[in-house]
Amino acid sequence: MEISKDTKLCEAYMGKYPVISISLKGINAAAYEDAFDFAVQIMQRTAEEFQFLSDSEYLSEHDKSVYRELLDSNMSETVFCGGLKILSKLLEKHYRLKVILLIDEYDVPLAKAFENGYYEQMIFQDYVNVFPENYWINTSSNDAVKKFIQMSDNLKTKREIETLLAGGEIIKEIHQELIYPEMYQSLENVWSLLFMTGYLTQRQRLDASHYKLAIPNLEVRDIFKTQIMEYFKEGVAKDGDTLKQLCDALKGGDAEKVERLFEGYLKKTISIRDTFVEKSLKENFYHGILLGILGVKEDWGVFSNRETGDGYSDIMIETEDSEMGIIIEIKYAGDGNLLNACEKALKQVEETKYEETLLENGVEKILKYGIACYMKHCKVMCSER
Repeated sequence: MEISKDTKLCEAYMGKYPVISISLKGINAAAYEDAFDFAVQIMQRTAEEFQFLSDSEYLSEHDKSVYRELLDSNMSETVFCGGLKILSKLLEKHYRLKVILLIDEYDVPLAKAFENGYYEQMIFQDYVNVFPENYWINTSSNDAVKKFIQMSDNLKTKREIETLLAGGEIIKEIHQELIYPEMYQSLENVWSLLFMTGYLTQRQRLDASHYKLAIPNLEVRDIFKTQIMEYFKEGVAKDGDTLKQLCDALKGGDAEKVERLFEGYLKKTISIRDTFVEKSLKENFYHGILLGILGVKEDWGVFSNRETGDGYSDIMIETEDSEMGIIIEIKYAGDGNLLNACEKALKQVEETKYEETLLENGVEKILKYGIACYMKHCKVMCSER
């Protein structure tokens, strides 16, 4: 660890103070009673690590009696709520030093309580005195991004997300006084949540509450991309009629209808434009969208980047009866010339003999598609073997 290189700091503090270290990850329950039982078990195990307090010459008999209450599996809510504070004071008396308290996964209990409807029961007064009610701002869960994407159906928000994903900045008002039940009450609150949980960072503070925000790094950007694709696939699965129309059009060689329906999907989803990467990598977004759509068609065999012929096809499909195969090559039209890019895609399918694997599997009818994409537009061409 980097901190170990600071020898003066380590000599001054390492091993010099008593430490209480706990994780609240295990308090994951559907009902308050079960959550409280899990919490009591954690408190009990933590207290058991300091059994020398029972014989400490620095503690009074009353102190020792109070300590023994923390070892009782039937401890009351009152004892539990003050448990960490009590244990800290007893250790401070024993060592005559201040105590360091480390709490990991401290967002889990209230997050699960909020999800399962017993949040109010989990707000203990002593607990709140130790941790402010907006403690959740350091949560490490990706639920914030997931719920944000689910709430971003309006066009303005979609465009703002696209700006962020492209490396740009947006201006937002941030409310830092939110408490847990308010987090998802409005889209404005979720923007604040994303900022305070580190999914967005400030590039500039404009006044007391307005900030220029951006995605901090590639790792966080990947989290946004993953959640966008997951939400998109959920939407595809729910709209079975449009999916059926697209699949029927692909089987029927109706390039015009495939073009219209695929472009419709592109306009619905949030675009992920890799502004600074090579053109070949920009094709990944459109490849991922089409693969996400076709992957919902459970009775089709859909294969991605499969080695066949003299190269790798973008997408290869065997229909449910294995009587038909479909090969799709996707190109990104960086100059906006969709027709030219589409012709190149179809030519690549022809020249590289992608159909060989399908023929070996006994597929007799094979349709070949070239698809070119630019922004939220596409061009589709089809040929038959």
